[in-house]
Amino acid sequence: MKKTLLIFIGIILLTGSAFTLEVGEDAATFANMDLNGKFQFSKNHVGKDWIIIDFFATYCIPCKEEIPELELILEEFKNEALECFVMATDKDGDKIVEPFFQETPTTLTVLIDRYMVTAKRYGVDSIPTVFLIDNNGKIVFKAVGYSKEAVEEMHAILTEAFSG
Repeated sequence: MKKTLLIFIGIILLTGSAFTLEVGEDAATFANMDLNGKFQFSKNHVGKDWIIIDFFATYCIPCKEEIPELELILEEFKNEALECFVMATDKDGDKIVEPFFQETPTTLTVLIDRYMVTAKRYGVDSIPTVFLIDNNGKIVFKAVGYSKEAVEEMHAILTEAFSG
């Protein structure tokens, strides 16, 4: 029994997360470097700002379709306490991510998650996956995969939050 449990734990550690964060749960912490070489810490934002975290890869076509939608949301709510982080999960890290965003600039803050540490903390196993975190640090929305409907739902949540 003990040996089976140790094997199971080992498999979980090798393959990634055995869980996924869901709506209503506390957001996981992160500390990831941006494309300017500066660390962005969740503690500077969680519990203060609304946060969109988009798990992304440069080779992912739906991810590329989602970025302009997130840019529009950020632009619309630019005077509100809203941050949007693109968590780039490419295995080659900034070597591939930086040239991609030089060629396709974005107004979003791009963070490198090369070893998928933050992705594992959020239980992400598919991209794109987007989380919306409220100003209390709670996950209020999650979407796996890209759809206009999901973006519209996230937009509606933010509109309601910032209208009061």
